[in-house]
Amino acid sequence: MSFEGVTGIVQYVMNLAGILAFALSGAFLGVGKDFDGRGVVMLAEAVGLGGGVFRDLVIGVRPARLQRHGPGPVQGHRRDEGVRVRD
Repeated sequence: MSFEGVTGIVQYVMNLAGILAFALSGAFLGVGKDFDGRGVVMLAEAVGLGGGVFRDLVIGVRPARLQRHGPGPVQGHRRDEGVRVRD
């Protein structure tokens, strides 16, 4: 395995660890505020996602969801054609 491959794996693991840390902080906050299980999970997801996006913006990286990864459902159409809906 090349150095770039190992670096990519390390970055991926560190990314997941950061998201986990943000999610745990949200979960602990929800437990401290006496939320039910669903509220704790929802708060953990929101804080985990928000923390990951915030981290990306602070380090100057465009968040992954805001990047274009190929043609989307409307991309590729001319603006004056509009969106075609299938029957």
